[in-house]
Amino acid sequence: MRRGDLDLCLTFGDPPADAGLCFETLAEEPLVVIVPPAHHLAARGRAGLEELSREAFLATERGCGFREMYDSSFGAAPSQEPIAEVSGIGTLGACVAAGMGCALLPLISVRGQAARGEVAVVEVGDTDLRTTVTMTWLDRNSTNPNLTGFQSVLRKQLGS
Repeated sequence: MRRGDLDLCLTFGDPPADAGLCFETLAEEPLVVIVPPAHHLAARGRAGLEELSREAFLATERGCGFREMYDSSFGAAPSQEPIAEVSGIGTLGACVAAGMGCALLPLISVRGQAARGEVAVVEVGDTDLRTTVTMTWLDRNSTNPNLTGFQSVLRKQLGS
């Protein structure tokens, strides 16, 4: 965005701290655990955080927002270190679908895989894990009519 390659981006979690960027929180999204379709928790669709903490998890690399979600949810205890780290959520979903473990992700990011039956969604039943969906853009482009039109559509589609 700073180079001008993007006019707008949508991210999960806190916006970047940069005086040249504007941001708006559009929605809150629940965090869920995805498991392989044959996993013992798949049919239940709900489990507590303690029960989930005994499962083998995959996560993205440290420094990634998705890893921060995992670490804050499971306390970053040494016993909860993921069994593998991958480079992105697409790879994470593919690894879960292949039966390599479980993953914690925002529901909106896994709906398609779940609808196709590639993974099963397990809600975290005893706590309310959420992340924000944030829209960020360059302040200098704030009056661009194409950008403001696109922002209006996103607000209607994703706004809570």
